[in-house]
Amino acid sequence: LSSFTFFTLMCFLSVGGTQSYQLDLDSTLSFMVSYMMNDVPVDVVSAGICALPCFWLGVRKVQKHELMLNQMKHFDIRSTECTVESDRIVIQEQIVNLFDEALEPPVQVPFGTVPDMPDAPLVSPEVLWDIRDITSYPTRDEILDHFNAYVRGPLRESVEASIGKEDFLPLNSCIAAVLPLVLGGFTVALGCDGRADCELSASNWGYASVTEYMLGNAFINGIQGPVFWILTFPLGLRTSCLAARAFSSGIWQTLAGASMTAVVLTACS
Repeated sequence: LSSFTFFTLMCFLSVGGTQSYQLDLDSTLSFMVSYMMNDVPVDVVSAGICALPCFWLGVRKVQKHELMLNQMKHFDIRSTECTVESDRIVIQEQIVNLFDEALEPPVQVPFGTVPDMPDAPLVSPEVLWDIRDITSYPTRDEILDHFNAYVRGPLRESVEASIGKEDFLPLNSCIAAVLPLVLGGFTVALGCDGRADCELSASNWGYASVTEYMLGNAFINGIQGPVFWILTFPLGLRTSCLAARAFSSGIWQTLAGASMTAVVLTACS
């Protein structure tokens, strides 16, 4: 959501700009050289501007993800924080009732035409608590320990399998985050690079017609660009994670992380 908002803002700021340079169309080599000379500096400057906020977003994501998994790893229902302290007793009682095996319905084995027994405990919960000391059923503290073990083990593993490690981003999230860039690219392309004359824009880019210019931009902004933009998220997140682990929090971590993120953004732009 933060990346989506950030890229949306960047696209709004870039709308209305006009391409002011013209490519050298004398040969393929001159075309590539003129494109690199004019476009690469813009990409480097843009990557430098976006590097710091992208690195900060990546570090925040890694930190929050690690914090969540670490809290689940050391979870204890007895020490959890409650906004309303009186809710603690209610929540613990609900957990005890949910995880108390003594309250489970009895095992039924049908024989002949004997009617099924009702799905209810053999004794009431009140009577059961009175005689629990002379049974093999777990105590209240043992039930809470079972719940803690469930959160630390199966539940934590299920969450980690669902959302991945701290340096993992699902593909659908990456696609959603680059939608502003895709829409912004189509806005620029269909707007003929901010010019009223689309034929001039097509000529500057070396296209023989406006139709070829539109089709080329549709491919660049609809297929080629999004593929590279999507790669920036996992690569940038791993770069942020690497910088956060290599340097302690401070200016060196920020400089190293932002520099590496700028390299990733420049390479994928």
